[in-house]
Amino acid sequence: MRLIEQDDNQFTFELSDQQKLLFERILKDYPIAQNSHHSISKSSETVELPDQQQLLEEALAENRAEMKRKVGNFLRDPRRFEETEQGWRVSILARQVDWLLQVLNEIRISSWHRLNCPEHEDLELLREDPESFLRMKLCGQFQTVLLWALDGNVVPDEFDHREEPDETEGPVE
Repeated sequence: MRLIEQDDNQFTFELSDQQKLLFERILKDYPIAQNSHHSISKSSETVELPDQQQLLEEALAENRAEMKRKVGNFLRDPRRFEETEQGWRVSILARQVDWLLQVLNEIRISSWHRLNCPEHEDLELLREDPESFLRMKLCGQFQTVLLWALDGNVVPDEFDHREEPDETEGPVE
């Protein structure tokens, strides 16, 4: 995924077929966790604050429902994705970037929680729960590209994982 065009109102990115599929799949899975991993207090005293914890859970559930609605509208917009010879273009309005970053972050954090909040990312996590591990990593990459775009930067080539044809191979017979 890489930024190809930007103005005051919109960002346009180019994606490979695989990146588009992963981007849509990740967003369609939102929310990963129905129950929140947030607590009103970090101490064990939350037992004394059940009303506040319940209010927090209700507010977060309302927020997730609103975000899920926005994600659905985002993905159903017929102008969102445009097929090109190189793959796909995705257009994201400037006002949508913040909530899209929030959604990607929530998916990333929920995936991290499913992996039991590891301090380090190693390949053992990939063996234990490949879907959560890959979802967490991909969300991080999509977030990075969006943040670079907000800063007016272009994605470095080594970060752009679009499929490049291998010119050393001949035709497959």
